[in-house]
Parts: sequence; C-alpha cells; structure tokens
Amino acid sequence: MTFSGAGNTLAIEYDSSTSDELVTTGALALGSGTTLSLTSLPGTVIPPTGTLYTIAQYGSYSGAFSQILLPPGLFYSDFTYAGPGNTIQITIVPEPGAGLLLAAATGVLLRRRRLPRHG
Repeated sequence: MTFSGAGNTLAIEYDSSTSDELVTTGALALGSGTTLSLTSLPGTVIPPTGTLYTIAQYGSYSGAFSQILLPPGLFYSDFTYAGPGNTIQITIVPEPGAGLLLAAATGVLLRRRRLPRHG
C-alpha cells in the first residue's frame, strides 16, 4: 500500500482502548507529505494516560508521516515505526491541562451531588 505525494492522509479512529488498524502483508510506503490523523469515536472521553494504539501492521515499510494530527487536549509521548510484529504504534496522553480540567469538572459534579437542597 502506497501513500505518495502531499495531501495523502491515513485517518484512524479510536476509543478509550482500541483503534482502527491498517493491515497489509506487503509493503507500506509512506511518501513525502503523508499525514496521520487520529480522531476519537463519538462518546469517547480522554483516553487513560499512556494508552497504546497499534495503527498499522505491515510486511515491510518505508518513509514516515510528515505530520501527526490529534484532537485538542492530546499529544503523543511515543511513536514507533518498528513495533512488535511489524507494527506502527502510538502512545497517546492527555495534555496536563486537560487532565486537570477533567478532575475539576468531576469534583464540581460530586460536590453538587452532596449539597443538600433547600427549598
């Protein structure tokens, strides 16, 4: 499978534990200008810190992604083109601010639940 020239995108969807995976027993060639775009499935919350996704499996590969696009609030801490079993893997982690915001929102909801209602 060949991605060649600018404007080619491998679009991968994920949820909190799994992702789409491109599988080829032959060669995977990533040409100059190829983008990896990860998007969450509807209803997916921020994945747990250090979630590892296998996004491709191949017989052989060449090239590299020119850019990796993630949803707001996420970044990747590890990316490998030579994972176990000829795989491309990415580890996604929430930005520190996203984790704090989620914790604060949870705290507000719990506090609201505990407060007695006066009427």
